Amino acid sequence: MLLLPLLFACEQIKDIKDTVQGLTNPLVVEAIYLGVQPPDVGSGIDLSGSDFARGSTLKAFLADAADADGLDEAPLAGAELDLVSAANGGRLPLQDQGDGSYTANESEDGLAYASESVSLSTELDEKQRTIGVQAPPPADVTIADRHTAGQPMVVDISDQDFDGLLVFVMGSGGSEPRYSNMPESIQDLYEFTHGGGELRVEIPASAFPSAGVYAVGVAATRNSSADEMEEVNTALSSFVAGKARFHAVVVE
Repeated sequence: MLLLPLLFACEQIKDIKDTVQGLTNPLVVEAIYLGVQPPDVGSGIDLSGSDFARGSTLKAFLADAADADGLDEAPLAGAELDLVSAANGGRLPLQDQGDGSYTANESEDGLAYASESVSLSTELDEKQRTIGVQAPPPADVTIADRHTAGQPMVVDISDQDFDGLLVFVMGSGGSEPRYSNMPESIQDLYEFTHGGGELRVEIPASAFPSAGVYAVGVAATRNSSADEMEEVNTALSSFVAGKARFHAVVVE
């Protein structure tokens, strides 16, 4: 019986040691895995010419940083980074962009999005380092098919089990979103994944300036947990995944 408190204390010490190592590990990984559901035929939605025409995308950033303020200033290039995913044949290499970012997309690399457990994996300093996430399906969101020009629109998924919300607005014939809260940099991603989980987004009135057919895209996202990370900084790293579904909205 005297051994039980000792074993419990040893387990606590191990847990504390593992936590400290995770918090102080210099490798930071921030990544976003975005699926794009093809618009329904006859919906009037045209994503050609936009980045969404590439289909599913994955962008990851590696940094050697001790705190959140130094993420942009400590990019780590030259790594071999793979997506480990059953839907992608087991392992799909990302393209090193030379600036600390690594990418893959559907049209060029054959990247597929599936609602499954996926992870990013790289070997640095003879250690296998991974970060995973359970990629979710599209959210069940109702978007009104008519809207008034010059008025804001609210998208709210706070009643669903997600960690974040991405919203996009495409105008007819435009290649750039009229509105997007998509994170673009490692600092953006850190703030998106560590900002408390915004599940209600108000699209500004400026996104709907005049009459026409608009496409409103919604992607509910899920973040990785510390339990899904090995040999990376558990406080600063995150892997976020979600699938965008576009809804046709007639603005009058």
